[in-house]
Amino acid sequence: MNNQKTEKLNRFTQFPNLVELLLSKKLVFSDPSHWEDQNDIASIKFYETQKHCKLRLLCFCQAEETLHHWKTYAAGPYGCCIEFDKLTLLQDFQKFSNVLTQEVTYKRIKDLSTQGNTIKIDQYPFLKRKPYECDSEFRIIWRKTDAVDNEPTEVDLNLNCINRITLNSQIPTIFVHLLKKLIKDSNLEINVNISTIYKNTTWINKLKNLNHPPIDTCT
Repeated sequence: MNNQKTEKLNRFTQFPNLVELLLSKKLVFSDPSHWEDQNDIASIKFYETQKHCKLRLLCFCQAEETLHHWKTYAAGPYGCCIEFDKLTLLQDFQKFSNVLTQEVTYKRIKDLSTQGNTIKIDQYPFLKRKPYECDSEFRIIWRKTDAVDNEPTEVDLNLNCINRITLNSQIPTIFVHLLKKLIKDSNLEINVNISTIYKNTTWINKLKNLNHPPIDTCT
């Protein structure tokens, strides 16, 4: 398993969310109570109860793209991946005293033994089970201590921190053209790519051109 970290943060999402981000120039923190992973929700809810606050999160993958990322976080033909420059993005959050940023730590169930437990309460929002380790996740968390509403928190985004956008290979061509026009009209320099995870012509051509020993044929 290759989960080598880089100086980028990948956010897998859907095409409508991508367009909304580019037009609004805002990042929207999500409410974790709607997530599928109940283990993750439990650790966050416990932190909220102990700290008397509400958390809203932005989740990114630091690992290189895999089929798991596309199937889990950007399923379907309209899935996409936004690659952010990590340092540039995090600079925009330094002015907020109620924002927490940290890599996720992955633990096994046996690591949660009550005897000699060294996991502190402040680690709970950045804690996940070991099976998710391939994500190499990084989180930006908005800590809301003065509100208990369910509305997501939005922050202004400098779009120059986006390096590139990768689209599902099955997305209709018209949406590719629309995205490129939107980026051009916004005077942005963002590369738009089509994912080759399902079909990579370079890989296929190299396979065809490999030198193979002669094959005996029956006469």
